[in-house]
Amino acid sequence: MTSSASPPVFTNVHRRHLRSFLDGNYKTTADLLKTQSLLFDLENDCLCLESDVTLLSDKLRCSIREWESRLGDVNEALVRERFDLLGWNEIRLKSMKSKGDAKAKLEVLAQEINRIETIRIYAETTLRLESLVGDLEDSASQTGPNDFRSKNEKFQSAIKSMEDIESIVVSLVMKNNNNTQRRTQTWARLIESVDSRVQSTLSMLKPQALRVHRSILSSINWPPPLASNTESSSAITVPELPNPLVLMRGDTKVQFSQSFLVLCALQHLQNRRESRKHQLNNSTGSLACDLDWNLWAIDELMSPLATRMEKHFCKWSEHPKFVFALVYKTSRDFLDGIETVLQPLIDRAKLVGCSVKETWIVSMVRMLSTYLTTRVFPELVIHCTTTMVDDDHEVISKWLNLIDLIISFDKRMMGLANTGILPKGMALPSDFTEESPLPMLLYSIFQNRKPWLQVWAEMELRDVEGKLKNKAESDTSWVIVTLSDDSLSSTTKSDVESELTMFMLSSREDFKAPPIVDSVIKISWTMIDRCRTLPSIELRLEFIKSSACVLLDWFYQVLIQRSERKTPEMNPNSDATTTVIMEDDMLVRLVTCINSAGYCESVMEEWSEDLSIIDLSQTHGLFKKEIKNMLKLETDCLEDIMSSLLLEFELFSRDYIRDSQRWEVTVTANDEQLEPDNISRLFMECLDMVTVRLRRLKSGLNSKDFADLWRSIALGLDHFIFNSIMLNKMKFSKLGIQQFTVDMKALFCVFRPFCVRPEAFFPYLSDYFRLLLSVSREESVFFTERLNMNDERIRDELLIIGVSHLSVKQVKKILHRRILDA
Repeated sequence: MTSSASPPVFTNVHRRHLRSFLDGNYKTTADLLKTQSLLFDLENDCLCLESDVTLLSDKLRCSIREWESRLGDVNEALVRERFDLLGWNEIRLKSMKSKGDAKAKLEVLAQEINRIETIRIYAETTLRLESLVGDLEDSASQTGPNDFRSKNEKFQSAIKSMEDIESIVVSLVMKNNNNTQRRTQTWARLIESVDSRVQSTLSMLKPQALRVHRSILSSINWPPPLASNTESSSAITVPELPNPLVLMRGDTKVQFSQSFLVLCALQHLQNRRESRKHQLNNSTGSLACDLDWNLWAIDELMSPLATRMEKHFCKWSEHPKFVFALVYKTSRDFLDGIETVLQPLIDRAKLVGCSVKETWIVSMVRMLSTYLTTRVFPELVIHCTTTMVDDDHEVISKWLNLIDLIISFDKRMMGLANTGILPKGMALPSDFTEESPLPMLLYSIFQNRKPWLQVWAEMELRDVEGKLKNKAESDTSWVIVTLSDDSLSSTTKSDVESELTMFMLSSREDFKAPPIVDSVIKISWTMIDRCRTLPSIELRLEFIKSSACVLLDWFYQVLIQRSERKTPEMNPNSDATTTVIMEDDMLVRLVTCINSAGYCESVMEEWSEDLSIIDLSQTHGLFKKEIKNMLKLETDCLEDIMSSLLLEFELFSRDYIRDSQRWEVTVTANDEQLEPDNISRLFMECLDMVTVRLRRLKSGLNSKDFADLWRSIALGLDHFIFNSIMLNKMKFSKLGIQQFTVDMKALFCVFRPFCVRPEAFFPYLSDYFRLLLSVSREESVFFTERLNMNDERIRDELLIIGVSHLSVKQVKKILHRRILDA
């Protein structure tokens, strides 16, 4: 193709592209033969490109003409804008004046636009819901063939409509949570209207679905026979009950599965609606628990089965153990087949977290609970509260036997729920106390029946009342094992060391408590253990306070009566000693009360730390009152023993203390060899009395209380003897000091079996000896002068010689009354 155009000017880029083009097409000499065809292709490409350029030029001209036509409009608009800009200042001033009005108008306009949009959305939503609800009502009311397939299709169509309606309603609730009250009320009326129509339709669909499901259950011979017609108790000995659910085959199994799924779907939708209403009303309660544990399909299995089982229950009104055995056996025999057949259907229905095994067990428990609460317990409660007398043990036995059966039944049913079916012949361990949900326990019958709980606690107390009263009146129940008096005749280092290990008391033998205490503790713990599975903390707390705490308080009153000391009437002709000295029988009573109270206190402290009742003890102060009472009784008895012993010592030592001539005897230079070797005769009786008392207390009291008691007695004797010396203004010569030292060392030896240094528990007497024995005549004169001068440094000098408990005033009196020998 020839052209008149000037040859093109090639740049370096063009040259590179041309070179690559030629290299690509002329690789060998044979490619020169293809020149003509290559030229033809290039000419065709050029023609195509020229036609494209012509077409684009035409389009460009058309576009230019269009924009030229619009240019006039643009110019006019720019002119108008120019005039607007020129008058902007005036317009701005006017707009500033009317700014408030414009803002208000804009807000009104925005609200109006929002209202119109809301009305549009409301209208669209209403029309959509009306269409869906209409379809649902048409599906529920339509009549057609009476075959299963047509009915199932109708149910499926209705379920689909209900799911769509519920999804729209839920979205409306979520969108309108933050809207104004007026708008929320508008949507609430719409939702309420829809819910009312859906509920009305569901009320029609549910009975229809239940009739279909019941007809299928009837066709598979559900429920199966529970027992043969031989003996009334044969139901318990039947090897295994047949399960028609496992025997289903073919179309029957398919129809049962579809009917089961329809019921699950309808219930799931109903639960969604109820849960949504529950949350919308900000309510609280146990709705979630009820929705989780109740399945309409399982209820349909239970209803005819319960009717058949109640016929057997009526025969065993006097033998409730057969009732519990039959319910457990039925639950166990059907559980395997129900879980195998129904659990896959539950999963297909997308009921998340629903276990058909637990639901079946809960339904069986509810069935038995209904029977007990309507037929058994009301009669027992009426008989217990109206016609019962003190010697009527039959009602108590029936009630407690029923409680034992309930406890055993709950453990076995929990075993089925948690560990599966137990092998035949295997029982649950006796300490099986795993926590369980509320509906799975028969103990839930006491949830809203607190009067029944009080009757139960009363029956527990009446059952043990006679037994414990007889034991409390028997002397053998209060006997404790004691050591002989000779066991304390000597002391060794091993005795002192072994005593350190005796402060860790745990058992009744360690506390030396009588056998009756063990009975009270075991019975109280049995009462606590029997209420462990009550469904709430409040019920457990109320039962424990009405049973175990009452029993412990009764035992506390028994201890109070035993510890009361009968003071004989004062007789002018009788010796005053008889009114002070504690009889051995009374001493034994007090020792027994101390040991019993200490053991009860220790056990209750352990109960308070038990994990199963720690919430009760920490939150509600369980056993706080009882522990406080036992501590007070223990302290009072110890104080009574100590005060009695000190008063008895005062009587025995009265003449010894008042014999002032004994302490004022002086010696001459010719009599210096006279030194006291023996204990004063009058003081021997005091030492014998204290020794005998301490031995008896040591053999009877537990080690912890005895250690506190003998220390208190030692401190009491120390105060009494020292104060007697100071009050009587006794004067001591050197010989008197030596004799008094011998007597007090003998007193210290009485306490030596209980510690290595008994003088440490006589601080005032020890300081008294140090002051009299370590201070010479010259030092005594020196100290007296310093004391008269009120020298403040005298306290430090007294500490140097070991006097730390006596005051400066007491030291001055003691040195003043010292008789210095010539």
